[in-house]
Amino acid sequence: MRIWLAALFLTAALPISALATSCPKWTKLAGDQRTATVQQMIEERFEGNRGKQWTSINRAAVHQCLMREVPNIEIAFDGECQKRGARDLDAILTSFIYSCVPR
Repeated sequence: MRIWLAALFLTAALPISALATSCPKWTKLAGDQRTATVQQMIEERFEGNRGKQWTSINRAAVHQCLMREVPNIEIAFDGECQKRGARDLDAILTSFIYSCVPR
């Protein structure tokens, strides 16, 4: 439970990339820009003093897991943006973060 609370704070308290958290912005990016944007979104979750507060989870392991998931995150973003009434892409990144937190 403590780990999940730390993950929740990690996903909620850190800054979110302004580059492509919406489908209109995401769909305008080229392939290599999409990869760089996802990587930047991940980095923003782990940078700064607020991200360093969460010591009850292995941040390095979660970070590595997310970096391995970049292609799948891109696919998930693409799929979401093809739907009518697509949600904020940050919610998808949050679900990937949860999937990378050890239980």
